[in-house]
This record gives sequence, structure tokens and C-alpha cells, in this order.
Amino acid sequence: MKNKLKPLSMIMRLQTNYLKNAATFCTRAAVSVQDPFPHFRTTENNPILHTKDHIGKFYLMPLDVKNKLFFSGGVPKAWDTQMKVFCEAGIMIREPAIEIISLLNQINYSNPAVRFVIYGRQGTGKTGTLMHILHYAYESNFLLLHLPWVSNWTKRPKEIVPSQYKEGRIDLPVESAIWLQHFKSQNSKLMEEFHLTTHKSYTWSKREITEEGAPLMDIVEHGVQRVRHSSDCIGALLREIKLHSQSGKFKVMVIVDGVNAFWNKTNVKRPDKSLVPSQEITPAYAFMKLLQNDWNNAVVITSADIVPFNRDATKQDPYTPRVLLGKEGFEHLDPFIPIETENYTEKEINSVLDYYCDRLWIQSERAQQEGGRKQIKFLSGYNPYEVMKICDPL
Repeated sequence: MKNKLKPLSMIMRLQTNYLKNAATFCTRAAVSVQDPFPHFRTTENNPILHTKDHIGKFYLMPLDVKNKLFFSGGVPKAWDTQMKVFCEAGIMIREPAIEIISLLNQINYSNPAVRFVIYGRQGTGKTGTLMHILHYAYESNFLLLHLPWVSNWTKRPKEIVPSQYKEGRIDLPVESAIWLQHFKSQNSKLMEEFHLTTHKSYTWSKREITEEGAPLMDIVEHGVQRVRHSSDCIGALLREIKLHSQSGKFKVMVIVDGVNAFWNKTNVKRPDKSLVPSQEITPAYAFMKLLQNDWNNAVVITSADIVPFNRDATKQDPYTPRVLLGKEGFEHLDPFIPIETENYTEKEINSVLDYYCDRLWIQSERAQQEGGRKQIKFLSGYNPYEVMKICDPL
């Protein structure tokens, strides 16, 4: 009898476990059907409609839009890797971005350009805020003049050549051609709608001329095809856009990440090994002119990043705009609206950890449990970058 009952009991136990697992699966499936957007997500993916009620939640930027807006940079490498793995561009809605969006909706664009400086400790979300604002500007039909990272021009350019038009100036042909492609990716649709033309003719060589009244995109195309002229094409393009903006037919948003690099020492050298200041680098000089508020129907949004030890910071908080920008940069941008980024709130860090668990980025059972989450919070100090770095191997 014992030999006969043993298999029967085993079968009953297996059936019970099967039913339990099936019940659990059905419960989870039902929850996912009833609540396809968990608490850490929002169904509102249009940044124009984001409000304080959405803070601490993730929204999805369409991948085709993400590829257009960040054609040649603007997304931190680690974050870009995550987006590719997740097959979605999830961005958390945070207070600094909502504050800027609220102000952008109230600005009178007929007045001189309003300028913003985003600042904060390392890894607190300055670039993420710019990404959110850039998406808002794209959906709001701003013409975008986006410089993803100033140091790519001032610290590590791929090629340096003397300008053939301005004595003493230095051109960056490769970086300039890449930026023109970036501009084309972001603005080709709007440029067709606005029908912008040149105010004067531009002579690039004996045989190459962009005539007065030609489509403004001709300058972009020329700079992409004739890389040697790309730096001067940026100068001509920005000058023309600045003139066209005065008509009031469209609005321009200038977005510059790491703007204080314009006033730091560069690594660009002349043949005699002397360092070239940013004002003498052709594309950098053109962008620095955009930062002035001598034009309207435009807004300038910048971020100031941490720089090496600065003598002026001896008795000051090294994360303030005054120290980050230095005297020259501060005076160049003054007056501006300062926007500070800070570490995650309790709600925000819980949303991030829930999002990582949902995307199976965090696979360790211990890390998913309350004790493991507390350790992540403690080790990271609620710093967004540190949270990302700690969660990578989990």
C-alpha cells in the first residue's frame, strides 16, 4: 500500500504546485491588463502637456524622434546603452524641466532672448533636463540650435586647420560638418515649411557661391559636402537664422550643454603650440554670439558643468553659476535665470528602481527586495548617476 500511495501523493503535490503557479501567472496577467501603465509611468508622452502632477514618472520619447534629436550626441553613453537594451527612450519628468517649461509658456518672445543656466552637482540630471526640454521644443515647433557638448570642440577636435577667411581664426572641419548634419536631422522639416532664404550671397571659392535668395538649406548642404568650408557655413547659417528670427514667423531655441567650456582653457593648439581661446575657434565664436540677448523670438538654455579647481572657488560653493561660468562667462550671460538640479527625491528614486526592475535591468532578487533597495539608496546618496552606475551590474 505504501508503495502505491507514494506516487499518488507526489502527483497531488505536483498538481497543487501547478495550480498555484497557474493562479499566480493569471493574477499577474490580469494586473498587467488592468494596469498597463504602472505608478512609475505616465500615459502623457507629449512634453508640452507635462505638469507638476507628472513629476517622478517616466514618459516615453518615440524612438524615431530620439534618433532625430540626438543624431550626433546629447544622450550620455551609459543612458543611451540602456535605451537600446530597453527598446524604448524612457525619460523621468523632474522638477527643473517642469519649471523651465512653465516659464517658456509665459515668455513674451518679442522681448530680448531670455537665457537660462542649469547648474548642480555632478550627476544630478543637467543633461537629462536638456533632453526633456529639447523634446518639448521639437514638439512646439521651435527651430533648434543644439550644441550637444561644447568640449567636443574645445578639448578634443579631430582636425584643426587655419581659417582661409579670417586671419588668426581656427576651423574645425570635421566637427563642423557633423554639427551641420545634426542641425539637418533636427530641423529639415521646419526649414522646408519656413522657406528661409539667404539675405546675401556667400562666396566659398572661385567656383562655389551661394547666391542671395537661395534656400538656407543650401548652406547646410554645402558645408556637409565641402567639409573644408563647414566651419564658415555654421557662421553663415547662424547669422541668417538670427536675422530671420526678427520677423516673428518662428521661434528659435538655443541649447548648449557644458556652456562654461567656452570660457575655460582649450586644448586646441596652433602650429607654434600656443593655445587657441574659444573666441578664435570659428564655430565656437558663432555659437557664443547666439548666447547674447541682442535678438528676439528666441530663448537660450544652457548647462554649466563641473570644471577643475578654480581659484575663484576657494571660498565659494563650487557648484554655483558664478564659479562654474567664471567672471567672463557670467558677465556674458547675465542676466539669466538659474535652474538647479538636485539628487533624487524618495519618490523619484523609487520610480527609477521600479523601472529598472520592470525592464529586468535589476535581476538580482536581493536588489529587488526592500533591504537591497535601501542599500542602493545609501550607497548612491540618491545621486542619479550613482544610482545608474550601481544598478548596472545587478
